[in-house]
Amino acid sequence: MKRLFILAATLALPLGAQAVSMPGFCTKGIGAAEAKICDHPGSAEAEGLVYALYRSALEKLDAGASKDLQEQHRKWWEGVKQCADSPQLGSCLSNAYGARMLQLQNAYKLTKTTGPVKYSCADGSKFQTTFFDTTPKSMVALRNDQYLLLRGEPSGSGIAYGNRQDEFKEHQGKVTLKWGVNAKEVSCKKT
Repeated sequence: MKRLFILAATLALPLGAQAVSMPGFCTKGIGAAEAKICDHPGSAEAEGLVYALYRSALEKLDAGASKDLQEQHRKWWEGVKQCADSPQLGSCLSNAYGARMLQLQNAYKLTKTTGPVKYSCADGSKFQTTFFDTTPKSMVALRNDQYLLLRGEPSGSGIAYGNRQDEFKEHQGKVTLKWGVNAKEVSCKKT
């Protein structure tokens, strides 16, 4: 069921950001680290979004540049596998997938984006977001050196982006952010 959802979500991406087959690393033969990552809730959705951008980038490149990107992506996955040993697996994965989405988008201009949009919050923190025109909607937030990949869902007269532990909501111009496992929701505003 999870793989069917990924396929449907991936095929629903805008033409420039569609995958041509199922997401990559979680569909291959997997060891213990990969199994832990691929079984984590939300990981398959995030991989589907990254893989769709990766495949779109490959389609834009000639054979030599394509091989370079494939090697770069394989090395990125080796880094992602280190998340399996992290006590905060969800945060580690969100950081890895979010960073990769921005890297691919910035290098290859694969889908329409809005941003970066900068915010400051009531607790003194600052962050910026880039919104991706994918299906489902997605965004990557950057705070200090941490990335957060969130999937969008319509909510009333606004939109909420989230994963299983973090959330960004915008409703009638008011923004709230919850970033981290035990974090409290904080009010933020565009700067």
